[in-house]
Amino acid sequence: MATQTARSGNGFLLVANPPLFSCLAEQALGEIETLLCLGQLLLEVLNTMFNGLEALRDVGRG
Repeated sequence: MATQTARSGNGFLLVANPPLFSCLAEQALGEIETLLCLGQLLLEVLNTMFNGLEALRDVGRG
């Protein structure tokens, strides 16, 4: 993200520049959201699988 510096009172402020092509920025964000959702789904599946394996391990000991 590009930023610009603006003088304000006693100091400087950093102000974000809006993207030149907002549609491209939104598209990239959409792709990242898709990957994050896929990663979250994978974590949930692995968590469920490992919890099931742990339960089976405990049954074998009993």
